[in-house]
Amino acid sequence: LWDVRSAQAIHKFDKFNMNISGVFHPNGLEVIINTEIWDLRTFHLLHTVPALDQCRIVFNNNGTVIYGMLQADDEDDMMEMQMKSPFGSSFRTFNATDYKPITIDVKRNIFDLCTDTKDCYLAVIENQDSVNTDTVCRLYEVGRQRLAEEEEDEEDQDSSDNSDLEDDIILSLNE
Repeated sequence: LWDVRSAQAIHKFDKFNMNISGVFHPNGLEVIINTEIWDLRTFHLLHTVPALDQCRIVFNNNGTVIYGMLQADDEDDMMEMQMKSPFGSSFRTFNATDYKPITIDVKRNIFDLCTDTKDCYLAVIENQDSVNTDTVCRLYEVGRQRLAEEEEDEEDQDSSDNSDLEDDIILSLNE
């Protein structure tokens, strides 16, 4: 942690990961470095969240929800991680105050995600099988319950030969 005014290091955090440098929590009191949540006032470890391992995280605009996706250096590492990890086809969702996870399996490889400014929608860039196949941007509506017909439609769509990938999938992130 550096002080930009004096160009000096304030504190050096333990870092066991070469990919994830750290993300400041929007509350301004914590920094998340891979699986560890550190207090910026005391430099003490507050929480360890194993489900954040190797994830690139994005906060919603309110700072109340964390979305995470697997992060890798290159495409080969990404494919290997997605094949080995039980979360390879999931984006992870966490309560940003207590870090309790809610994991959403979308059954596809995830490359990026982003929330809108009002936290109503989540856009997820995903791929069917490998890096060389079609990439799709799916739009999830946050908080809306999914209807049984929508789930059946998605199963029918998955069993077809990827003819209508542009259909939106609706998903609830409420507990």
